[in-house]
Amino acid sequence: MYKIIEEEVFRENDTLIDVFNNIYLYKVGYKNLEKLSNFVFEKYAFHYHKKYNWKPDDEVRKAMFESDKKQFKDSVYFAYKTLDDRFLGTIKVSKRTTQQFSIEKDFNINIDDFVKSQNFPVNTIWHLGRLAIASEILKTEYTVSSKELIERLLIHSLNYIAVDENNLMLAESDVLIHKIFDQLGVHMEIIGEQKEFLGSPTYPVMLKASAIRKWFETSINNKLQSN
Repeated sequence: MYKIIEEEVFRENDTLIDVFNNIYLYKVGYKNLEKLSNFVFEKYAFHYHKKYNWKPDDEVRKAMFESDKKQFKDSVYFAYKTLDDRFLGTIKVSKRTTQQFSIEKDFNINIDDFVKSQNFPVNTIWHLGRLAIASEILKTEYTVSSKELIERLLIHSLNYIAVDENNLMLAESDVLIHKIFDQLGVHMEIIGEQKEFLGSPTYPVMLKASAIRKWFETSINNKLQSN
């Protein structure tokens, strides 16, 4: 059931992997990485300007794309799109190799020290990010809710982390997203102080692969079989 990132595979083009209520899920290739990165930036800027009056400059967009380019080879980027190629929802999962994640740079968490301080074994460390939803399009053109699309994106992305029960996911979670994940049954643990990050109050969080497996077993598998 659980999936492994294909070693030494550089995905140039998008690959269709699922269709859900006339919305198409792709593994995003490098050719469309900048488009995905810009979509995430634009959704953050749109929503967080309305809610928190965040006004990012173009340097933020450029920095996000540079980060995505560096992480691409160790990541899987997902995007739900319309038939006419508009992005509706995105997420990515990255395996830690030599790159530095935002939880280290922006929240001053030393991952190696943090892992050593825990009372459980850790195999591979992963990062979840680039979650963005075009809720304004879903509301007007589809019967799928933002929460439903987030759940579908989590099913596909968390699969990669759950391949080993001793894997660990780290992330930076907006307070609203943290609440939505809780409602979906994905209970991320807060591991540091809240701070403003990419326009919104954000927690550094972790999620054990064993908790992801439990989520699949108790909340998701029956739902997928019924579909």
